[in-house]
Amino acid sequence: MKVYLTTFSILTILFVTSCTRYITPPVTGQNNIGYIPRPFYQDSSSSKIYISGGYQTATSTNGHLNFYMGNLNISRGHSFKNINFGYGLFGSFGKAVYKDSITKTNNYPNSKPIANFNKNLNNIGIRTTLGYHAISDNGKTTFRFINWESAFSIENGDYADYRSDLYKSNISDSPVRIYVTNQRNFLTTGLSTEVIKREAFDIKDLEISFRFFFGNTFNFNNSYRNIGRGSSEINKKGGCVVASYFVKYKKIFTSIELGTDVNYGAKLLLGYRF
Repeated sequence: MKVYLTTFSILTILFVTSCTRYITPPVTGQNNIGYIPRPFYQDSSSSKIYISGGYQTATSTNGHLNFYMGNLNISRGHSFKNINFGYGLFGSFGKAVYKDSITKTNNYPNSKPIANFNKNLNNIGIRTTLGYHAISDNGKTTFRFINWESAFSIENGDYADYRSDLYKSNISDSPVRIYVTNQRNFLTTGLSTEVIKREAFDIKDLEISFRFFFGNTFNFNNSYRNIGRGSSEINKKGGCVVASYFVKYKKIFTSIELGTDVNYGAKLLLGYRF
C-alpha cells in the first residue's frame, strides 16, 4: 500500500507542475543569501578581507527555466571573543534560458504559450551577518550557534524587463497556468548555524566549515500574477533553505552552496583572503 501511495503522490506532483509554469527571478532567497567568511578568533588578525568569484546556476520547479551566471564577491569579516560579524558586496551576470514544448491542443486550439527565450540578466547587492559563537577547549573548533543573515539585491537586464512586460499581459487561452513576478528588489533575511574546524585532518593550515541557513524573502509570494488559465492561487512561498560547505587552505578558499525556494540553485566559488 505504501508503494502505491508514494507512486500516486509522485504522479500527482508531476501532473500539477506540468500544468504550471513559473517565470521566476534569477536571484531569489537561496542565491541572494551567500556565505560570508569570517576569521577565527585566534587568528593573527580579528578582521580579514575576502574576494571570490565563481559560477552559479538555478532552475525553476518544473525545469523549463534555467539560469547560468558568473558571480563576484568582496566582503570583510570580523571575529571577537564571542561575537562575529561580516558585510560585503556581490554581483551576478549571465542569462535566463526558457525552453518549453507546449503546442496548440484540441482543447486550446488558439493557445499562445510563452515563446522560448534566451535573455541577459545582472544584479548587484549587499549582504550582512551577525552571530554568537563559542570555541572548544582545544581551540580548534568554533560553534557559531546562531547568526542573523540578511541580503538585499536589485535585478536589472533584458530578462527583468521581459518579466515586467509579461506581467502586464493576459494569455487566457493558454493550456497551462503561467505565474510571473515583476519583482526586482529582494530582501532576504533569516537565521543560520555553523560549525568550523581548524587544523582539520591534522593539517595545520586547513580550515573547513558547514553552515545551514533558513530564511524568507519579503513579499515574494504576493508578487506573482497568473497570466494563464485556471486558478490564480499559488503555492510558492518566499522561504528558502541553503546548505554551505567552506574550505580554506592558508589564504585560498572555496565554497559550495546548495539551496532551494521557488528555484533550485547551486553555487561554486574560489577566492583569496587578504
